[in-house]
Amino acid sequence: MVLVNKLICTFNHKAIDEKYDIYQISTSENYVADGSYALDKPIQDLKAVSLVFDRGKSAFVLFDKNTISQSEFINALADGKLSLKKLTSSEIQNYVLVRLFIYALSNYSSDENKFNNIGGKLFLTHPCWVSKSGKNIKALEINIDREMMISAKATNFSLLSSFKKTAKHLFKFPKYILLSNGKFRRLLDGEQKRNIYINKGIPGKKAEISFLDLKSDMLRMNRAYFINGVIKQLNSKFSSLLSAKFATFDIKKKVIERKDTDFVEKSISCINKHHVYMTSLISSGAYEEEFNLLKSTLSVVLNKEINNHPFNNDDMEIVFLHNEDYYQDKDDPYKKLSRNHVVQCVTLEDSVDKIITDKKAVINTIFKEMTIKNDILNTHRISLDDWSAFGFKNNWYFGIENNGKKYFMTIHPDGSFDFENQSGFLEKYSCDIFHNLSRFLDELDLKGKTIVMDDKGNINVISRTNLFCLPNPAIFKLDKVSRSKTSREQLLSGVVDINLISDRDTQFYNAGIIGHGMNTAIPKANMLYRITIVKGINIIEPILETMAVMFVKYNNFTVLPYPIKYLREYIKIVESEKV
Repeated sequence: MVLVNKLICTFNHKAIDEKYDIYQISTSENYVADGSYALDKPIQDLKAVSLVFDRGKSAFVLFDKNTISQSEFINALADGKLSLKKLTSSEIQNYVLVRLFIYALSNYSSDENKFNNIGGKLFLTHPCWVSKSGKNIKALEINIDREMMISAKATNFSLLSSFKKTAKHLFKFPKYILLSNGKFRRLLDGEQKRNIYINKGIPGKKAEISFLDLKSDMLRMNRAYFINGVIKQLNSKFSSLLSAKFATFDIKKKVIERKDTDFVEKSISCINKHHVYMTSLISSGAYEEEFNLLKSTLSVVLNKEINNHPFNNDDMEIVFLHNEDYYQDKDDPYKKLSRNHVVQCVTLEDSVDKIITDKKAVINTIFKEMTIKNDILNTHRISLDDWSAFGFKNNWYFGIENNGKKYFMTIHPDGSFDFENQSGFLEKYSCDIFHNLSRFLDELDLKGKTIVMDDKGNINVISRTNLFCLPNPAIFKLDKVSRSKTSREQLLSGVVDINLISDRDTQFYNAGIIGHGMNTAIPKANMLYRITIVKGINIIEPILETMAVMFVKYNNFTVLPYPIKYLREYIKIVESEKV
């Protein structure tokens, strides 16, 4: 059994209506502007208990009973484009109602945790998240989506003065000041204050708060902890009005061990069959030391010389260049690279420092990427894993959509493969199988669709969800967390390993972190993928092991069957040929 971030809530509507008045603000415009002062005025001036901005044309406001009449409220808003409607709690969708009470926690902040209900949203701040200079404050935006899934997204509040004066569009952002109690409030019209914050990060200062961190000093400073804490406080403060708990799903199967223990050796063996040369597309004379460091490091690992130019058509090229962000307003040489041979790009900004700090990871990533490209361009066979070990008797098919076009990969029982794509709208596929798979991709309204067909004709579609597994709340009561197998099973079920999960008739899977030798910090929540059975039975179970590989995402399991990695690399090659 696993805990997930979907909430199950029950409400005492009679008690809520006896204690509170709820108003809906609507606009005659196309939408209520994100950041509109109407989203802070009820809280700031009228002392509303909470306000929820439901993106679009509505916001919902919770007041203590009989503190303001409808006419007084509309007059206070002083905006002819806005209208009000008084509602009972049972007339409001559950996700909005639970948001109203979660956002009301802004009235119960402790000395450390500050809940800020501003702009119709809820931001959780903490003294430890304030930078030493005070120019930047990290926060968690707490939200409940329409399917009752709670999330905590890291974001930044930054001093407006930290941005260039030429960025005039930033002055239109809602402006906030930090009070002495550590909470934000909206800057009043005409109010003059020195330190004004906006909800935007300073370039280069990305907001990062780990999903879960098992180090003793960070165990109660991560997103999973605060998600759990918010629901705990919600139940404590409003126990007579509602109750909320996390849903539980069942685990049907686990994959614990990685499959590709020898992929590094296989990739180096592949690279050593070719001449390798390295070129720099960075301005002449710039970063020569970094270029030569990378070149010499690669040469040592391969135990042979890295050339400066090609000798044969099957030579492999490593290209040293800047990353995509650097070329935002410039001519990007990446788009002009020839794809008729193996080309692997290494970006200065993303890789050179890691050559020093984590040389092994960078080198292994370069070589396995080159091997996959060589499989696609030359061998037409999976070489980093033994596909034949699965024992399939017939072909498997994988397909995805990219920029409105469908791409398919056929894998034969021996691990050899072919690709197929429809290059024109009226162009036909080579067989009816791809036509049918393409039709299913069109018909299903799902996020991030991947279609899979097995050797018996069963068809499944994999799609993204906003669901993720949570650790056992008991973990947050510990002073030190063991990473033993027993501890992982009791406290981190669903967070670690690859799991086939079911919720009654709905089936999912997720690729959690690798349990054996796991790191103490888990940066991101591992999302659940929904399995939609289009024809036949669930066929993801027999290929769960295709996600238990590290050659897709180094030192991590991959979230989709690894043939999708091959398919996406093929798409890059095909699309680049059209540039």
